[in-house]
Amino acid sequence: MKLKIYSIIFFVFLCVKSWAGTTPLFLYKYTENVALMPSLAGYNGGSIYLSHQLNYVGFENSPSQTLLGFNMLKGKDRLGFGLNLMNQTGFSLDEMHVTIPIAYYVPLNQKLKLSFGLSANYFNRQLTNQFIEDIDDPELANAQGGFYDMSFSTSLHHKSFIIGTAFNNLNTLTNETQGLNGYFTTFIKANIPLVNEYDRIELANTFIYDLNGDMIWNTQAFYEIIENVIIGGGYSSNKSIISSLGISYKNRWLIGYGYYYNVGAFSSYFKNSHELTLK
Repeated sequence: MKLKIYSIIFFVFLCVKSWAGTTPLFLYKYTENVALMPSLAGYNGGSIYLSHQLNYVGFENSPSQTLLGFNMLKGKDRLGFGLNLMNQTGFSLDEMHVTIPIAYYVPLNQKLKLSFGLSANYFNRQLTNQFIEDIDDPELANAQGGFYDMSFSTSLHHKSFIIGTAFNNLNTLTNETQGLNGYFTTFIKANIPLVNEYDRIELANTFIYDLNGDMIWNTQAFYEIIENVIIGGGYSSNKSIISSLGISYKNRWLIGYGYYYNVGAFSSYFKNSHELTLK
């Protein structure tokens, strides 16, 4: 029985690492990942997005995740808010994440503004009997159920960069449970001009620190090679090399595809992943 419990803990750990480390690439560009940084809600004026990831293709009962959400900016461009719904299934795990972010923007001068954000978070995790015989064992009780929490972040905005930090799941930052963990997030984004004001490469880095001192990080880059055609790439500390291609229309509609190539020690077991994003 202990072996089964350790296996479930491993699967939970793997799915959490996978979700945190490979949030859909194009959503970093168009939503700044407001599920981690609520102070960025509505930053790009607002959008509706849908993304689906199929991870570790070829692995039995491999995890997949679907993300649906929106964010918008109102109140004379001062108030941003949104909603993120994420469902993740795979292995012996079924999770639902609901995040409601709200942000307030304070202009400092003509070039700088500061934003503060708060989000309400709900997580529901259920274990299935795919690999577990004693699904109702009391020792597994803390690994499933519903959990409520909140996150806070602040961000500094300039037309050339964004710097932000977040305290995620504030309650469990000092009161860790098996069901939910607190962590800290740092987000840095820069727009680097290459030839002129409109010919730029976008670079973004996200760092996530958990209570055990472990860090997950990923880096992304985007470049519009021709009008309305965007290429992107990145690397995640969960040993994934990411490449992507997106086609946009009038900067309002986007369809993007991402391919995640696993290069870690378990790459021969956990195959590559695919992502499709609509915005």
